[in-house]
Amino acid sequence: QGSRQLTKSPKVVVSSTLSEPLEWANIRLIAGDALATLPTLKRDSDVPLRTMGSLSLVHNLASAGLVDRLRLMVFPLTCGSAGREHIFREGQLERWALDHTKVLDGRVVLLEYRMTD
Repeated sequence: QGSRQLTKSPKVVVSSTLSEPLEWANIRLIAGDALATLPTLKRDSDVPLRTMGSLSLVHNLASAGLVDRLRLMVFPLTCGSAGREHIFREGQLERWALDHTKVLDGRVVLLEYRMTD
């Protein structure tokens, strides 16, 4: 039942490489300028929007003032030379306050920050 629930939930995919039709159910593709489209999507959504796995998208959204909450999950793994992408390498530093922490399985820590004024 859990996987059916995920399939029923509407999703938005921001991609410069994918094209329609997508094989997943309930998917909307944003192939153009996400920063132009997402403010309206955010305003009209009944649920908070989330992004997973794209540091460059998160960086661009935060720089445009579109991020209200930042949730970081810390995994105990060594990236070696692959760990080169810095989430906030450029742009202004924003003021984030630690709002919540949670240890998920004894190894992974969820850090949740909120934007301050």
